[in-house]
Amino acid sequence: MKIALYREAYIPMNGDEPWVSEFIQKDTEQWDVPKLHSMFNKQDTATILTIPLSKGLPEDKQIWTATPHGRFTVNSAYRLILEKELQGEGESSKGNPMGRLWRAICIGKVIQTAWCPMVWGLQTETLIHAIWDCVEIKECWDESQITVSHETQFRDFHTLVWEVFDHQGIMGLKEFMAMGWQIWQMRNRKPAKEAPQQYAQGKWEAPKGGMYKLNYDGALCLSTRTAGMGVVIRNELGLPMASMTCSRANVMDPFAAEFFAAKAGLQLAHDIGIKRVILEGDSANTNKALGSLEEDYSWLGNEVTEARHLLQSLEAWELSTIKRDVSKVAHMLARKALQVNKPNVWMEEVPEFAQNQLLLDVSS
Repeated sequence: MKIALYREAYIPMNGDEPWVSEFIQKDTEQWDVPKLHSMFNKQDTATILTIPLSKGLPEDKQIWTATPHGRFTVNSAYRLILEKELQGEGESSKGNPMGRLWRAICIGKVIQTAWCPMVWGLQTETLIHAIWDCVEIKECWDESQITVSHETQFRDFHTLVWEVFDHQGIMGLKEFMAMGWQIWQMRNRKPAKEAPQQYAQGKWEAPKGGMYKLNYDGALCLSTRTAGMGVVIRNELGLPMASMTCSRANVMDPFAAEFFAAKAGLQLAHDIGIKRVILEGDSANTNKALGSLEEDYSWLGNEVTEARHLLQSLEAWELSTIKRDVSKVAHMLARKALQVNKPNVWMEEVPEFAQNQLLLDVSS
């Protein structure tokens, strides 16, 4: 039978079609899992549950998922049509056309380390980071004719390439490829600034000027679809004002895990009355999202908006990106959070398993 499962109206409907709001519990502002299971299969339900719901349930807004910023463009629609036509011609059996193009350009070299060789410990090395996100190469793009904003977060290199084409057409794409090739060659020739073992000696620094330092970290367990979040807030002497572990179910994205941890930390600071905060973590993308002035139309847009409101409600705040091994206490808390089912908050202390590391941070 040649009947499309989702497009064709072949299922008899008794009454009106249900609204999405009917699958959200009003008291908890969370998905109604039993109701989802009664309407959708297991795989679809699992996918729906990964969509975060914002507190207060804001008004609906339209998001165009074919662009990273969530806004419709004619070029992105054209691209979707083109990709669909290519798949219809058997292109899918040959792989993604943009992926094959870039592999051809970058043939002979691959990313051979888990960490960025330009800024060891700040970011894991990926293609999108190597060519676009790394802070060490931002000036290269600033001096080019590429007008795509660095404030926009791209989930993969393929999306970035189409965004350049969407903004500047074929001429912009040619310049982007030429500049990207030069950066790629430069990075493959350039030795790492320091070895990762040297960065393991990174030192936590106490805040100054009456500020409190809020360190956050997110850990992700893909097998259980769970994010663990760790937060510790310390004063100028390095003494803990509060610490927290909590977890969040149905999370599959590493960036989301880090962002949820930062947001949980801001909420903790708000709840205990701390108004002057240095928000510090190893996720550069999280700090970029929080510090941006552009409205966020990504799939995490509502969460980003809420976190920005918490940040803006502070009397004073700063954003700080650190090397991964510096915030060891927050990392320990995040890993522990994966093992517990309920949130835990400690006032003016950290749990026993993190106390030695807290003392090392202050004494080293």
